[in-house]
Amino acid sequence: MAVPIYLQIKEDLINHINEAPANSPLDSERDLAILYRASRMTVRRAIDELVNEGYLYREANKGTFVANRSLHRKNSLEYDDSMDVTLLYFDVKARADVAVQKALALKNDDQIIKVTRLLSQNSHPIAVEELYFKRRDFSDKEMEIFSKAHELNEFMARGTTHYEFHAALVPVQYMKMLKIKMNTPIIEISRMMTSKDGLSMGYGVSYYNPDTYKVEVTL
Repeated sequence: MAVPIYLQIKEDLINHINEAPANSPLDSERDLAILYRASRMTVRRAIDELVNEGYLYREANKGTFVANRSLHRKNSLEYDDSMDVTLLYFDVKARADVAVQKALALKNDDQIIKVTRLLSQNSHPIAVEELYFKRRDFSDKEMEIFSKAHELNEFMARGTTHYEFHAALVPVQYMKMLKIKMNTPIIEISRMMTSKDGLSMGYGVSYYNPDTYKVEVTL
């Protein structure tokens, strides 16, 4: 299947962005449309995705610029090699809750793969993560990656991940694992994983221990 034109443009722009200094201006949509022999709408779609993913930023009445990658990252929550990953649960299920169904665009007869893992460092629990994938996307042989932490991490890093941060209370079933008390505020992070072709790869929800994990933003 041919790769959509806007994704080809997006990939080429990423190569350009990676070589460009932060805050340097991007060519206008008109000039890029001429360069790529595409419509301005197609170019705009590629740019919109790059803005959403933190590669570019816009300033009103000024234009579009290369973002500072130390502040905007494609995968800002990459797995640390020093982090221990313990598989807690792995199963193929016939049903998923509404949030998972919507995120993965599941059909009525779709089965899902659910993986629950504990992340820790130096024996201190950092997070419990629940990961969901469509069973039909994996052959029987490929199912092996779900029991291998490094291979699963590599698979998830192939695409682009969109994160959302929420304040929440610790789920009762994870209190002991995270070593925190009931009704303790925690950091809940949901993630939507998509391939380079823009297709859904997986969905996840992670519950982070606020005593061992912090999110810092410097502006």
